[in-house]
Amino acid sequence: MDDKKKVVQKEEWTFQVDQDQIRDLERKREEKRLEELRSNKIRERKKILIEEIKEDTNSKSDLRKELDAKHISDEKRQNQERERAVLAPYLQRLAAYLLDIILIGLLLLAFFKASATLMLFKQVKIYSGVDVISLTRQLLILEAPNSLKPKDDLQAKKEASPEPSDARVEFRKTELDFIHDRPDFTKTTSQLEGYRVILLKFLEQNKIKLEPVKIYSVLIFGFLYFVLFIFSVMCWGKTPGKKILGLQVVGEKGDLLKWRAAFLRETIGKSLFLFGIVTILFTKKRQSLYDMLFHSKVIKYDDRLFNKEKIGKVA
Repeated sequence: MDDKKKVVQKEEWTFQVDQDQIRDLERKREEKRLEELRSNKIRERKKILIEEIKEDTNSKSDLRKELDAKHISDEKRQNQERERAVLAPYLQRLAAYLLDIILIGLLLLAFFKASATLMLFKQVKIYSGVDVISLTRQLLILEAPNSLKPKDDLQAKKEASPEPSDARVEFRKTELDFIHDRPDFTKTTSQLEGYRVILLKFLEQNKIKLEPVKIYSVLIFGFLYFVLFIFSVMCWGKTPGKKILGLQVVGEKGDLLKWRAAFLRETIGKSLFLFGIVTILFTKKRQSLYDMLFHSKVIKYDDRLFNKEKIGKVA
């Protein structure tokens, strides 16, 4: 009986031990599983953190690249603006010079194309009654004026005794009227006639033909050139090209050029063409060859206003 009881107790004990071991195993298993889950979570979190850090570094590097690219583009733009600012005065001078040359060429084309000029003179004669060709010839003494030409007897009688309907007081000036005021009128007339004969003989011997249209074209061209270039530089310091581009010709002290310097500058300067203006590219003060010869310079309007006090001190 006792043995039986012992066996039963032993079995109960072993069962209890087994149950405890099973619980321990299950607990360890659960702990291991939880530890694995925890480690997995930590690993995942680490991965997430690494990815976030990578994204941050990528975004920062992209931002740095963008900033560097923007800085480089700004530097390029500033360099281009500096180059333009350096080249702008030279290009403006060259453009103004070329505009003036083009205007002179257009004047030459307009006034030396005989057909167009003759048509213009005919229109002037129709509307104003002025025969510019005849006046030009008289001015250059290539033909005698109407007041000095011999008159027919019939025309002289008409002028001596006009009809009552036509009789009226006239104060019309005749060509070369200043000659009549001189006491030695006959002597002056003979001198002019002799000069005209000599000039015509010279032209005939040298086979030089001067058409009145071209002669008058030369006079008009010379007058317009004087007004547009020499006179405008003397009065305002601007040629048409410089007026368009906002430039002005002044002396070394900032004052306007005198008539002699303006005349020589515009005549010699335009005749030198690009040989004179190419020196602008190699001088600090952007002076052309004729600027250096006649002590002049070309400035912007603002430059003159800005340097007014300085100019006053120098003067």
